[in-house]
Amino acid sequence: MQHMLDIVTSYCQKWRFRVNPKKWKSEVMLFGKKPRKTKHEKKWWLAGVEIQETDSYKYLGVDLVNGLNFKKLKGRIVADARKRMMLVWAMGMRRGELPVEHCCRVWNALVRPVLEYGAVIWGR
Repeated sequence: MQHMLDIVTSYCQKWRFRVNPKKWKSEVMLFGKKPRKTKHEKKWWLAGVEIQETDSYKYLGVDLVNGLNFKKLKGRIVADARKRMMLVWAMGMRRGELPVEHCCRVWNALVRPVLEYGAVIWGR
């Protein structure tokens, strides 16, 4: 049976483009519900270069971990939302200088997008 990374390597050769695993810091991540105590014994190769196995990977701002746990991502999102919330609070919301309608607009523009980012994935 041909390994998926071998398929990627042969595809690259067929269409005459190169993969540089070292430059792009390529890694392999195995997903599963049970966390493994040790790394996989199999060695991973891409374009003739051995690549490492990892337990977590950040992709498009979403922290992926092999146990399909989103605690790290949620913690980062909450911390960022709190920082933005304090900025909104300092813009006049605290002293009542900003009308409620404007407060809602600022909240929806600055804080809400941070809280909702990636919710399609981690909100299940």
